[in-house]
Amino acid sequence: MPFSDPRHFLRSRIHHRRFLVSPTSVVGFSLIDAALLGWCYQRSSFPIPEVSMAEFFDEAAKKPLLTYVPRWIHPNYLSVLRALLAIPVVIAKDVPIVSISLLILSSLFDLLDGPLARVRGQKSNLGAWLDSTADKVFVLLVLYLACVERVPGVLIVVMTALEVSLVGVRIIKERRKVKTDSNQFGAVKTWSQSFALAFVLTQNDVLLKGSLLAFFVAIAAACLSLAFHIRDFQ
Repeated sequence: MPFSDPRHFLRSRIHHRRFLVSPTSVVGFSLIDAALLGWCYQRSSFPIPEVSMAEFFDEAAKKPLLTYVPRWIHPNYLSVLRALLAIPVVIAKDVPIVSISLLILSSLFDLLDGPLARVRGQKSNLGAWLDSTADKVFVLLVLYLACVERVPGVLIVVMTALEVSLVGVRIIKERRKVKTDSNQFGAVKTWSQSFALAFVLTQNDVLLKGSLLAFFVAIAAACLSLAFHIRDFQ
């Protein structure tokens, strides 16, 4: 009788990735990841930091940013460039070394635009919107145009729905004059997505399977980020 041994059945399902990417398993694994992330957040919320992680990073990067980044490079330029880099990534999708290098460059822009704006005193609502929007544009363009053949459709649908929901909540918060600052789960989401896309672009079978875990973490972080944004309405 086929699959009479449960272990053989499980190995077969994982090998073909049907088990890991069914709608039920996506929800299940994402909920587990969300619970773990939430637990870590609760456990880490003890009264130490007198400065936030962003402030700590700003202080560490302040001198290099002010010394080596020319004044004519505005933080908003980095955000726009991050989004535009999706185009060459898509063009070079079949050349892993090039596409991954461009993805890393886009992540570097994402890492630096916020701190550069803060240390120069160039923070603005437009800059915050560009930063958030550039992340979503880059991720979704690369996902749909460069990785769609290698990423299960259910993951793409779920991530797209979450990104659209986050955009919708941000618009509502702006109209109601509620703060729209990003939270730590948003950062976890973005970086998990970047790692997942990089793994997919390698075209390596082992890393391709590893990308599923990164996608699950990204989905869980997106759910928690959305929940915290909704909580701000209270």
